[in-house]
Amino acid sequence: MRAAIYTRYSSDKQNPTSLADQERICKKWMNENGLELTRNYQDGECRGSVPTQYRLAAGQLIQDAKSGCFDVIVIEALDRFTRNLADQEKTINKLELLGIRVIAVNEGYDTEDSGRYIKRVMHGAMSEQYLRDLGKKTHRGMSGQVARGFSVGAAPFGYRNIRTE
Repeated sequence: MRAAIYTRYSSDKQNPTSLADQERICKKWMNENGLELTRNYQDGECRGSVPTQYRLAAGQLIQDAKSGCFDVIVIEALDRFTRNLADQEKTINKLELLGIRVIAVNEGYDTEDSGRYIKRVMHGAMSEQYLRDLGKKTHRGMSGQVARGFSVGAAPFGYRNIRTE
């Protein structure tokens, strides 16, 4: 079977080697299951909350799926695809309708499994909740820094931060 790999990491604060690490995990699974790598899609510095259709590589993946360039898409985990439940459902349903099998290696997700829907929705809901919780925790941390008298942002152009304590 012809297979493609999709990898993504979220921001410039993360290590770009994440793409290679995800790819290694996917290739190992593919080798163990007799799949042939025909395409590789990578979105670097792209948040999972950005709809799939607006990402360069993910958008190309969808177009190539419509053209029949591969039969299976392999990802490390569903949250690498998207962290938005509605986008996840729209994208994976579209791929399924095109006859594309979706495999999330670390979660044991496979669109050919009978229990795929509940597993996908649970992982999607947890991914979306993670983003909401992360925002609250980030705000909490920033508020704490302000309460302690620290700056929470970069210095304005032409200025520098100097510690006074």
